[in-house]
Amino acid sequence: LAKMPWKYYQETSKGIKKLKDTDESRLLRIRPNPYMTPTIFWNTVEVNRNHYGNAYVYIQRVFDRKKFGGKIKTTEILHFKTSHTMDGIAGYPVQYILKEMVDGAIEAQNFLNNLYKNGLTAKATLQYTGSLDETKIKKMREIIERFGAGSENGGKVLPIPDSMKLTPLDVKLSDSQFVELKKYSALQIAAAFGIKPNQINDYSKSSYSNSEMQQLSFYVDTMLFVLKQYEEEVNYKLPPEEDIKAGKYFQLNEKALLRTDSATQMKILTSAVSNGMETVNEARRKLDLEDKEGGDVLIVNGTYVKLTDVGAAYGRNKEPPEELPPQKDVW
Repeated sequence: LAKMPWKYYQETSKGIKKLKDTDESRLLRIRPNPYMTPTIFWNTVEVNRNHYGNAYVYIQRVFDRKKFGGKIKTTEILHFKTSHTMDGIAGYPVQYILKEMVDGAIEAQNFLNNLYKNGLTAKATLQYTGSLDETKIKKMREIIERFGAGSENGGKVLPIPDSMKLTPLDVKLSDSQFVELKKYSALQIAAAFGIKPNQINDYSKSSYSNSEMQQLSFYVDTMLFVLKQYEEEVNYKLPPEEDIKAGKYFQLNEKALLRTDSATQMKILTSAVSNGMETVNEARRKLDLEDKEGGDVLIVNGTYVKLTDVGAAYGRNKEPPEELPPQKDVW
C-alpha cells in the first residue's frame, strides 16, 4: 500500500481532470508530517491497522494546545480498520482470530527445535536379557542419555554392553508431515490477510506465465477492499467542504502495483496514442520523458470515418435515385 502514490482529481462535465497540488494533497504526496515520508507514514498506518485492528491519524489543521488536550471530533481523526469488525466501528486484529492456529504453529516450531537439539533422533529402546534392579536401571539410563544427547562426544559414539541392544525410535520429518504442516500454517495466516500463495513465494500451484494474472488477482481480491476504505475515509474527512462539493477527490494510483514489462508497456501506450485515447505527451510522461511541441493533440488514423458515414464512399447510405421514365428504342 505504501508503494502507491496519491493523486488529486476533479470530476467535471468533460470527464476526469488531474489537479495541481493543494495543501492537503502535498501532505499525502510530499510530507504527511515533519518526521515521516509518505512511504514510511502509510506503511506505519497499515502495519498498525493489521496488528492492532485499528489505525488512527490525527488531522492537525491549526495547532491548538487547549483543543488538543480536550475533545477531538471524529472528523479530525482518520480511522482505518481491518475487514474483521463486529460493529462496523472497531476493527478486530487478525492475530486474535488466528490465535489457536498460531499456537499450533508455535508448538510445531518447538517440536522441530527439540529434534535439532537431540541430533534429529528421538527416543530409543534398550533390549537386554535378565533383570536389573532400580539402581542399575537408573545408572544405565543416565549413561546413555549423557552420551546420546551429545553433551560429551556430540552423540557420535554410544557405548552399549554386549548383552544389550539399542533400537532407536526414529521420528522422520517426512513421517510426521512437519514440512506440510508448516506450509499449511503459513498459507492459513496468509489467507486471513487475503494474500495469495505466490505473494509469500509459494509457486507450487502457479507458474511464471500466470504470475502477472495472479498479481491482478491480488489487487482485485485483496488490495481493492483496503484501497477503497482508505480513499473513502480520506475523501470524507481531509478535503475542505468546498472541494468536496466541487467534485474534487483523492485516489490511490493502483497502476504502481500493476506495472508490466517494458515491451508490454510500449505496446499499450502505442495503441492508446494511435487510437486517440492519449496524446503523445501523455504517453511520454508515463515513460518519464519530456513533453514535445505538438504532442498535446489527439491523433488517429486518417482513414477512420464516423459510424454514420461507413459506406459513404460506395453510395451505400444514400437515398435511392428516382425511377426514370421508360425510354423508346432508338434504331
